[in-house]
Amino acid sequence: MLNAYNARLRNYLVSNHYVDTLAFHTISGSEIIDKFGYRECPKI
Repeated sequence: MLNAYNARLRNYLVSNHYVDTLAFHTISGSEIIDKFGYRECPKI
């Protein structure tokens, strides 16, 4: 699954040990866009 993410998000998840447990963690859409460089979905 990690290979599906870009390098910035992958590094964030691994370095903060989010992938070491089965605990559920959330990342907001705005964080995904602003912090990790993903594109915003087009508005319809």
